[in-house]
Amino acid sequence: MPACSADAAPWCGQPLLHTPKPEDLNHLTPEQVALYLEIAKAGIRLVRDDEPFDEVKQIFGRQVSYDKNDNEYTYARPELNGILFSIRLSGSAPSSSTSTIRFYIGVRKRLAGIDKQALEEQMDLPLAKKNLAINLDRQSHINFGYKIGMDSVSCYPVTVLLNYFKDEAYSTLDPRAEQEAKYLGPVLIERAWMTPEETMVRARRVPQCRSRQPAPRSGLWKPTIPHDVPNAEYFKRHEAYAQRVQKGQQMLSVGIGSPAQEARVLWTWVGE
Repeated sequence: MPACSADAAPWCGQPLLHTPKPEDLNHLTPEQVALYLEIAKAGIRLVRDDEPFDEVKQIFGRQVSYDKNDNEYTYARPELNGILFSIRLSGSAPSSSTSTIRFYIGVRKRLAGIDKQALEEQMDLPLAKKNLAINLDRQSHINFGYKIGMDSVSCYPVTVLLNYFKDEAYSTLDPRAEQEAKYLGPVLIERAWMTPEETMVRARRVPQCRSRQPAPRSGLWKPTIPHDVPNAEYFKRHEAYAQRVQKGQQMLSVGIGSPAQEARVLWTWVGE
């Protein structure tokens, strides 16, 4: 084996070349790319609890299977042949839960035509180079990991994993990893660090949000006033009355003067 030098690539010797075979690639048209991005964004919204599954499931196309054990639905669209969309819901099967805990885009062939930077921008992902997994082994693919904050109600972290085929085999420490990530594979979006007990709690949870946050569900909401805010007894009179709020509308304020104290008021959904 040739000796290492200061100017050598992260490995010694001749790099391995990985040229994808044409039959292993699915070249998407601009129209297909636009549709793919819309569906990917819908997946992000589902896992973040920004939208209930029942209201957006039509975008995923035709249901092709249902896994009772995992309470997971799989869909396909004829315009995106070879791409499947799986949505796993909390709770037991069959479920009409609006809480999505996992969204997976599976592919039979690597996707050509989806620019990585455009995908990051559309999905509002942070810079991947700050989230690269460290792997010194030469490999034909690379995973880019992202953390995009919490879901809107129960504050579970949401993670995204993009899998790309690379033209060359080099370590993830090599800066060329960003440039050579051309062919998109599976995409995984899910809530992180959930124990089975947490999953069951989430399945039974009642929607909640803070004052001035977007309401995650339409209906009647009641506030809970922290006992230690100034003039708490005066403001607690609001706890006796439910207020009607539409989904997406800014949650009401009970009128506590300090914005920081008002943000501590917790509103709970009590029905339609």
